[in-house]
Amino acid sequence: MKNYLFLVFFICGFIFIQIVSGTAIFLSKIGYQPSMWYEYYYGSEEASQYFSNIKSFKEPLTIQGRIKVLYSHFFGYGIFIFFITHLLRSLNHNKINTKWIDRFCLMFFLIAFLEISTDITLILLQHLNFYVKIFFLYFRFLLFLVFLTFTFVSVLLFFYFIFYNKI
Repeated sequence: MKNYLFLVFFICGFIFIQIVSGTAIFLSKIGYQPSMWYEYYYGSEEASQYFSNIKSFKEPLTIQGRIKVLYSHFFGYGIFIFFITHLLRSLNHNKINTKWIDRFCLMFFLIAFLEISTDITLILLQHLNFYVKIFFLYFRFLLFLVFLTFTFVSVLLFFYFIFYNKI
């Protein structure tokens, strides 16, 4: 049983590293302000029309470029979430609130799917109104935060199941 416990702690450490590194990459590549998000997706030339703090030059993203990135994210998210949800269900030995755990797992997959879908939607909406684009940029950032929250809550649930079940 101690080997099992060590493995779960190792997995939690791995997930924590994923959270930290994913957040760092997101913030360094896309940014943390609406002007940075807009510049990342639509390029510096269009962003400078609406925001005054644009100092670099970035090309607008293309649909082909985003599909290349999202293709790997789609499988990466799927494997990552499958791994987390499988571990959540298997650590629940006493079958505590299984309906809630099932809904949590389903919502986790749905949030990841929405985040990937919103990313591609931002490119497809290039020719729409500025405010529609800003709405989707905020929505995409909110989905990223919700995804991180679900990941963090999963780790907390791992610890809860470990100590509640006294593995």
